[in-house]
Amino acid sequence: MMKLTNTSLGGLCAALLLTTGAVQAAETVTYWAQIKGSKITVAGDSSLHAWTVEANLIGGTMKLSSDFPLDGKSSEVKVVPEVNVRIPVRNMKSGKEGMDNVMMQAMNQGQHKYITYKLTKLTPKAGKPMEYDSTGDLTVNGVTKSVSMPVKLEPLDGGKSVKVSGEIAMKMTDFKITPPRPKIALGLLTVDDNIKLTFEWMTTQK
Repeated sequence: MMKLTNTSLGGLCAALLLTTGAVQAAETVTYWAQIKGSKITVAGDSSLHAWTVEANLIGGTMKLSSDFPLDGKSSEVKVVPEVNVRIPVRNMKSGKEGMDNVMMQAMNQGQHKYITYKLTKLTPKAGKPMEYDSTGDLTVNGVTKSVSMPVKLEPLDGGKSVKVSGEIAMKMTDFKITPPRPKIALGLLTVDDNIKLTFEWMTTQK
């Protein structure tokens, strides 16, 4: 009877240790989006001139595992960060009201009010600390596409804040957005399908 009891206690202790280890391994640190310092820029071209639109409201959170190598000493990513981003389409501005109205219409802003992104994969770049190849699901105009782009993480304030930056080339038609062809005084303006998106996203612990 004593032997059985000791065995049971031993098994219980082992189970508790394994559970504790799993909990510790699953611990995360949450970083919240900050308006100050955040910016996303979309640049393109047209038959009249090059153009850009910008937004500084990049909402969302980034959850890093407690062992994520923010110190840059290691490139190993044991747990893919949980990153969810949301950008109000209405916050994107060109500085020209007419262009903004055309853009809102082309992106169906009334029906699809947000651009969203969810990270699915993060691979370290060899020999480049804090630089990664990322893959994630980008949703624009209600259309979701898996996109890949290089990103860089820059820890600030001893790791209490993190700036994430990157860029990607895309096509409007990939997201079922028809490049606008507005009428202007000089005739018909045509907008190129190709665009480049660059961003700097500031996050910090609460």
